[in-house]
Amino acid sequence: MNIGLLRFLGFGIIDALDIILVTVLIYQFLKLFRGTRAPYIFIGVLIVIAVGVLAQVLDFPSLSWIIDAVKTIALVALVIIFQPEIRRALGLVGQRPFFRGLIRESVPIDRIADASCELRERGLGAIIVIERRMGLREFTEEAVPLNTEFSVPLLISLLLPDSPLHDGAVIIRESTILAAKAILPVSRNLPPELYGTRHRAAVGITEVSDAIAIVVSEENRNIRACVGGRLSAPLSKEGLLSFLDRELGNA
Repeated sequence: MNIGLLRFLGFGIIDALDIILVTVLIYQFLKLFRGTRAPYIFIGVLIVIAVGVLAQVLDFPSLSWIIDAVKTIALVALVIIFQPEIRRALGLVGQRPFFRGLIRESVPIDRIADASCELRERGLGAIIVIERRMGLREFTEEAVPLNTEFSVPLLISLLLPDSPLHDGAVIIRESTILAAKAILPVSRNLPPELYGTRHRAAVGITEVSDAIAIVVSEENRNIRACVGGRLSAPLSKEGLLSFLDRELGNA
């Protein structure tokens, strides 16, 4: 075969591989940030870049000068705007299936479901956060440390209205209650007129980590679960068990 043809085919394969890799990276980027404001900001950035390229091609000096002037400032601003998403994306790298088998989770999902349902029946509100691969130390450090074996009666007692640990979230690691009265970041992606602080906080912790959050509503007497910044519909006990079983990889 002609050497020139071999080189052409070689460069063609490399170019095709390059395009495939870029496509996969963009897809994974958008998938990681699905359900947040990040894809819309990303699209806005692409539009601004396209306008900048068009200004240079058509030789619009004023528009080119403006874009060049704000370029550095815009880069810093983007890092600040995307800070929660960047932190979550970097943390999720270690969550891929390759690493999943290296980390064993022994979360007592049956007892967590029992506790959630009992809280619902009693009309008590709660946020139960289950730590996975990403540590939640920054939230447990500001909470009340417990480090005690998980039990349904203990969890219920922590969340009774007259308990000093009633407010905030309970954080669980495997079969241990790490901390109570934890303050969580509040999501800005749920409309406050439709969802209260408890639901927005439950979603917020899953936007900045790979944790699972269970939120029990005292007003609506229902249970919802959150993962990856997405809030589920109200769940029955069987639905909650299925959700936890699927997300924790115990199936």
